[in-house]
Amino acid sequence: MNVKLKEVAVLIPSLDPDAVLVSYVDSLFGEGFQFIIIVDDGSRKACQSYFEQARELGAIVLHHEENRGKGKALKTGFAHYLSICEEKGLSGIVTADADGQHSVSDTVKVAQALAEEKTLILGTRDFSGKDVPFKSRFGNRFTTFITRLLYGRTIHDTQTGLRGIPTSYVEKCLKLPGDRFEYEMGMLIDAIRRGMHPREVPIETIYENNNRETHFSAVKDSLKIYGLIFRYFFKYTVSSLLSSLIDLCIFSLLTKTVLRGFDPKWAIFAGTLTARIVSSLFNYTCNRKAVFRDSKSVGKSIWRYYMLCGLQMFCSWLLVTTSYYLLRWDTTILKTIVDTLLFFISYQVQHRWVFAKEK
Repeated sequence: MNVKLKEVAVLIPSLDPDAVLVSYVDSLFGEGFQFIIIVDDGSRKACQSYFEQARELGAIVLHHEENRGKGKALKTGFAHYLSICEEKGLSGIVTADADGQHSVSDTVKVAQALAEEKTLILGTRDFSGKDVPFKSRFGNRFTTFITRLLYGRTIHDTQTGLRGIPTSYVEKCLKLPGDRFEYEMGMLIDAIRRGMHPREVPIETIYENNNRETHFSAVKDSLKIYGLIFRYFFKYTVSSLLSSLIDLCIFSLLTKTVLRGFDPKWAIFAGTLTARIVSSLFNYTCNRKAVFRDSKSVGKSIWRYYMLCGLQMFCSWLLVTTSYYLLRWDTTILKTIVDTLLFFISYQVQHRWVFAKEK
């Protein structure tokens, strides 16, 4: 018996399983796991015998009266795990699918990695094989690209259901949004925002019957996943546009009324400074409360925010000036390119440093 597996539980959300679930549970117990939690997410009556067989093998079976989604099933399992983990001496939990996509050996591999390193462990599949359905290959590559672009971290299998989660992070997972497949994407984003470094463990790529038995809706669930991925960035973009509009309006109002009789160079300076102070305070407040929902005190983030603002302005000036002397392009075009690049960089710095979640 593997001693390390005794301190790791396995959580299996299940909807309308077949005999594969029973065989999988039996093999997991045979490998040395002692705590297996199954969540019946509103399965048909015809499938209840499989849950009963799993219970007879020693698994804990929890039931939803109706289908509530994979994310909700995981949360139900997490809540039960937290109620027993301290008493049973458990240090983490492995989530796995019930449809045969995860081999017993890979489940053991992820559990061992979790026991050795208390961080988020991801069982990562290889999507380059010919047996991988096109929609799975394309969908994963696209979400990997977007995650790298918006969150600065390369995750090669963003939708893997085989994950190792340390106890310290399980409680935080209970508070994450999402009840269906988007929940797992939300977990990755949250982990990145907390400064965690998920460890990827290579696993076998298995697609039974070309993945026809999956409960994943290509349209509905994909929209929810991408909606979650772009949620922060969309709010960040709106906040930035509103801040720019406020900046322009205040500048125009001051230079055309209050500062109208002053020397133009001083009027422009005073108008620019005042407008930037007001618009930046609006942007900071909006980003803190509405975009990234930072719960830390203002003092912990405002100095980081203005340090970033100052650095961003300096980089914009330096890059535009340098590019102009090298390329002799129009400065407006150069500034548009440079500021667009800095816009994306600023977004990543804000969610990973300025307004980062506490670990």
